[in-house]
Amino acid sequence: MIDKLRDKLRGKLNQVLVSNTGDSFAPVRHLRRAVRFGNDLAGQPIRPDESAAPATPPAPTPVVPRKREPAPVMIYVEWDSPGVAEMEALLAERKIPYRLLPIDHDEATQSWLTSQRQVPPALFIAGDAVGGLEALRKLASSGELARRVFGVGGAG
Repeated sequence: MIDKLRDKLRGKLNQVLVSNTGDSFAPVRHLRRAVRFGNDLAGQPIRPDESAAPATPPAPTPVVPRKREPAPVMIYVEWDSPGVAEMEALLAERKIPYRLLPIDHDEATQSWLTSQRQVPPALFIAGDAVGGLEALRKLASSGELARRVFGVGGAG
């Protein structure tokens, strides 16, 4: 780690020493002289002479893909919704995060669910209406549930 930082610093200092920019400006000339002097005192000169080739750029670091976020899963429920416990068990068994959204006192959401032709408990994945318990069972048994929540290839 320290070697990488030292090499990076030397690369930056090397750029300053090789560049001709600002040569007519006295503070730049003095800075370059001070950098050379400091490196010579350290016993490891950055640039022993002006004719040496500039340092090669470091190899690019490989890009590691980020883990994909699961699609949001929501279950709209009422206090007497049948099958909620089984829906929760199916989702938990497959390690699918979900949110229960009670709509008992929310007339706007109840009206919206009716317009979507959904009856609580109603499952939504990424905003798409899936249906109730039977629809969830079909998705789970076919493997489509993991694909819709986690993307192609399932949870892995």
